[in-house]
Amino acid sequence: MARIGTSLRSLFLSAALVGSMCGTACAVRGQAYVRYYDGDHHQWHRWDDHEDQQYREYLQQRHMEYRQFNNLNDQDRNQYWEWRHDHP
Repeated sequence: MARIGTSLRSLFLSAALVGSMCGTACAVRGQAYVRYYDGDHHQWHRWDDHEDQQYREYLQQRHMEYRQFNNLNDQDRNQYWEWRHDHP
């Protein structure tokens, strides 16, 4: 009976280790990202490295200091999306 208990504990420990490794690998491969909704154009935009680069170009053209996009108010976000649609 004690042998079954030891086997079950080993099985659960192995399953926990494999599960945690899979979760880490999946997170690296999937690369989480943030999406923002553009209400004027009724579109979702995926915020990734490319979008961040475009946002920085937008700020540079307007001689504005960098502010994180998620800290902007709705009006400033809408202005960016308008510019973004004109500069694909």
